[in-house]
Amino acid sequence: MKIQDTKAIIMAGGRGTRLMPLTKKLPKPLMPVLNRPVIFYTIDLLRNYGINNIGITLMHMPQMIINSTNQNFLGRFDYFIEEHPLGTAGSVKSVSNWLDQTAPFIVISGDALTNIDLDGIVKAHLSSNADITMAVKEVKNPALYGVVKTDKDGFISEFLEKPKNGEIDSNLINCGIYIINPQILKKIPKNIAFDFSRDLFPLILKSGKKIFTYKLDGYWCDIGCIEEYFKANMDMLNEINGLNMFNKNREGLLNTAIRRTFLGKNSFIGLKVEIGNNVVIGDNCYINGNISLSDCIIADNTFLDVSCHNVIATPEHYIPIQVSHQIFQKPQEKPQIAVNNGYN
Repeated sequence: MKIQDTKAIIMAGGRGTRLMPLTKKLPKPLMPVLNRPVIFYTIDLLRNYGINNIGITLMHMPQMIINSTNQNFLGRFDYFIEEHPLGTAGSVKSVSNWLDQTAPFIVISGDALTNIDLDGIVKAHLSSNADITMAVKEVKNPALYGVVKTDKDGFISEFLEKPKNGEIDSNLINCGIYIINPQILKKIPKNIAFDFSRDLFPLILKSGKKIFTYKLDGYWCDIGCIEEYFKANMDMLNEINGLNMFNKNREGLLNTAIRRTFLGKNSFIGLKVEIGNNVVIGDNCYINGNISLSDCIIADNTFLDVSCHNVIATPEHYIPIQVSHQIFQKPQEKPQIAVNNGYN
């Protein structure tokens, strides 16, 4: 089995309720990371491995996602719109006829940022003879995720979806990336809400089927909440853990020894604006005044005349960020003043 022949399903139906108010008018998969919709990085990842048979499951604001992907990528995608919520497993079940009935397929989230080795997880799945292979990662605080426990051979022995603190005795979490044998879809009921974590995986384990784990060594971040969304932007800006693969020849990305900045198109930066480290500025912004910026995201079309530090600023909102687990590197010396008295 060649990875180029593998079909992939991108799940892009989420509402992004924990990202409100940022997702009030924008679906979660189109949330920009370094000024580019997060689903675009998932598409890039698949195509980097030669995977062009891509289906996208949609529900919330589907036409916005269809228009955006069609306008920015050459080639064809297959779109599947849910008429009512089907859950993660249910949405994949609904596209059964599109899938190869004998070959394993990839399921990956359209609202998480990752550079997972897809060739590695496919090979691990085939060699394990498992029914499902799940990408997992070690994290410091697994309480927000699905926690998995494995046996000595890497097969899942227990799965807990967002457990309470007293129930946690593993730091391995489910990354929402799977290689699935098509026969497993028969266990998913039609036309009802059915979730991978809450419904299918416990059912699989009870029936004696095998779920193998593949430890993800690269980067992975679910942008499901404001803090993680901010973190993903800062990590991409600093090209943490191999994320530079997405930024080759990227316009607007400025790197110096002490400062990382991204400047969008047609944005005006006044002469008195001091730009520090870890600043992401979107398109068509107007930033002026005796102000300073650092550790912030300025969204497209934002007028700004106040300082921003640990903040996401949009045309409508000014959202302070409290990030206690940033992994991007802070500069060791004070950033120099950087100004632009024209349009970028």
